[in-house]
Amino acid sequence: MGEINWRRVLTCGSGAGLTWSLLSVPLLIVFGGEILDACLAQLALRGRVVLCGAISSYNDRGAIKGPANYRNLIVKRGRMEGFIILDYLDRFPEAQAEMAGWLGSGQIKAAEHIVEGLERAPEALNLLFTGGNTGKVIVQV
Repeated sequence: MGEINWRRVLTCGSGAGLTWSLLSVPLLIVFGGEILDACLAQLALRGRVVLCGAISSYNDRGAIKGPANYRNLIVKRGRMEGFIILDYLDRFPEAQAEMAGWLGSGQIKAAEHIVEGLERAPEALNLLFTGGNTGKVIVQV
């Protein structure tokens, strides 16, 4: 039993430092790599894992390593499924309107990570791959 802080897993190794309680999470959305391995190791009974990206391996040159803990899906009777935004393209206007309402009412807040100066744009882009950002990365010119 444990929790996963994805930023810490990336820097400290699988399962280090815990923040989401997987025992109470019926649906967990992950992006692959070490995070997926750590989540599968702690999967709740009948847990569902939704894959929506694999940013940790986008720049890999060699063979991509598969999840080491996939057998836990069997033991925990779990499910793992992928999806992409294009599956819901017809509902995009509905989602935009609902999100705009939530932002306008203050129900949710948009986090922004602002990087000053166009010369720092490469650094800003790299934040997306290292987990160094909190919120949407914006390069302010």
